[in-house]
Amino acid sequence: MSKPKSIIFHDNNNGEFHIVHSKRPNSYLMNTNHYHPQYEIYYLLSGDRNYFIQNRVYKIQHGDLVLINTNVLHKTISGSSEYHERLLIEFNSSYLDNFVKPEHIKSFLAAFHNNHSLLQLKETERKQIEGCFFKLMKESKSHGIENNRMLALYFLEMLELINRFAEEAKSVDYEYPSMLHQRISEVAAYVDQNYHKDISLDTASEKFYISTAHLSRAFKKVTGFTFIEYLTNLRIQKAQKLLSETNLSISDIAKEVGYQNHTHFGRMFKLLTGSSPRDFRKLRLPG
Repeated sequence: MSKPKSIIFHDNNNGEFHIVHSKRPNSYLMNTNHYHPQYEIYYLLSGDRNYFIQNRVYKIQHGDLVLINTNVLHKTISGSSEYHERLLIEFNSSYLDNFVKPEHIKSFLAAFHNNHSLLQLKETERKQIEGCFFKLMKESKSHGIENNRMLALYFLEMLELINRFAEEAKSVDYEYPSMLHQRISEVAAYVDQNYHKDISLDTASEKFYISTAHLSRAFKKVTGFTFIEYLTNLRIQKAQKLLSETNLSISDIAKEVGYQNHTHFGRMFKLLTGSSPRDFRKLRLPG
C-alpha cells in the first residue's frame, strides 16, 4: 500500500517566502495553468518528472535543480516513475529587500535571468544544495521565517551556490526526453513566437505537417496543456506584462496579444487572472 502524500510547509506571514517538501506516491499532474510573480527553486529528491517551461520540455531526474523566473509559464508532468519527492521554494524579490542592499539583489538572482532553467548537479553539488534546503527547513521550523536573519543567511548561501553552478553549466545543451518531446517543444516555440498572430491548432498542424488530431493529443500529453490552453495562457501572460509596463490602451493591448475582439479578451483575462484588465492595471499603478 502506497504512503499518503506528505507535505511540510513553512511560510512567512506576508507570503514573501515559503518552502514546501512533498512526497507523491501516485502519478501527478499540476492541474493549474501556472505562472506567478514569484521566483521558484525546484529540487527533485527522488523519482523523475517531465517539466514544461515556457516553450520546451525537460526531463528532470533525482538531483536536478529547476529555476523558474517570474511570470514564466510552467507545468510538471509525470515521467516514467509514479513516485516522486521534491523540495520547493517560492519567494518574492521583496524578501531579499529585508537583508540585501538594492544594488546587490540583481547579482543574487543572476541565474534566474540568464536562461538557466535546468541544472543537472554533480554529486558534490547535490550535497551542498540539499544541505542548504535542510538547514532552511530546520531553521524555519524551529524559529519561524519572519525576520529570521539566520534563515536569510542560509538562503543567500543557496543563491550564491546556484549562481556558481549555473555559471559552470552555461554551455550545457540538455537532451529532450524523446523525439516527440522535441517536436512538440518546437511547436510550443512556434506558438511562443507567433501568439500575437491569428494562429490555431489548424495552422500549427499545417506548418509542422502533423494531423490536427495527433497534434492535439501529443501537445496535451507532452506539455500538460491543450493547444488552446497554452495559447490563451501565453497571450494573457504577455497582456499582463504590457498592462504593467506600458501605457497602451486595453483595446490596443488586446490586439497586440492576438485578440481582435476586445470583449473576448476581457473575458479570457478575467477567467485566468480573476480580475479585469482595468482592475489588474490599477493594482499595479504606483501610489
